[in-house]
Amino acid sequence: MKKYAFLTPLLLPVVLGLVLSSIYLLPSHGELAKSAIVEQLPLGSELHGWIGTKRQESDKEREALAVDTVFNKADYTKDSGAVLTWTLRELPCSVSIVFSGSDMNNSIHRPERCLPAQGHENLVSSKKTVKLNNGREIVLTRLASMTRHQEGKLYYIHYYVFVGSHTVTEDHLERTWIDMRDRVLEGRVQSWAYIQMGSYYGDLVGTTEEETDRQLVSLIQDLLPQIIKWDQLTD
Repeated sequence: MKKYAFLTPLLLPVVLGLVLSSIYLLPSHGELAKSAIVEQLPLGSELHGWIGTKRQESDKEREALAVDTVFNKADYTKDSGAVLTWTLRELPCSVSIVFSGSDMNNSIHRPERCLPAQGHENLVSSKKTVKLNNGREIVLTRLASMTRHQEGKLYYIHYYVFVGSHTVTEDHLERTWIDMRDRVLEGRVQSWAYIQMGSYYGDLVGTTEEETDRQLVSLIQDLLPQIIKWDQLTD
């Protein structure tokens, strides 16, 4: 046996590679375990304190992802009864939910991958814990970016999180690991939803980072308790 001892260090990466590659031997189509989130965003005055307006995804967004990817988008502004400056009342917070299909590699991805192609620069990400209005806490990725225009610079704040059939994570790598684990060990193929909430600030629109961030967090606190199916989450 000693003459084969030199093979021992090679076994772990080989076994790990076989396990991870086995994901491709599992069915990639068929019935999916649905994401723990509602299929339609609240519109009109359905979300208390906000006015929701449906927004259509662009052709570029649709072409970039798999054909069975489903989009749901809306813009939210505070209703007229809110105590806000006129600018903040009119400034929309954009919300996008993207439901993945059976191919997790081509259905959804983190915005750090696509925002640079849309002209966003200086991307800086961090984590933020938000206490929701239902008493729960959720960790989101907060992403700051900037775009250049003829009139000047416009600054953006994005918050995002991934929702699976039984878990929520703000981390793309953790989402990938959970998906592979469930496929390999349980044979479960689940649909993930990616939720992104964002808005902008700067001299061009007359708002500060603190004001815009506060408005986004307020929307997160009101919206996520209503659209995430919390009783479906187990992790």
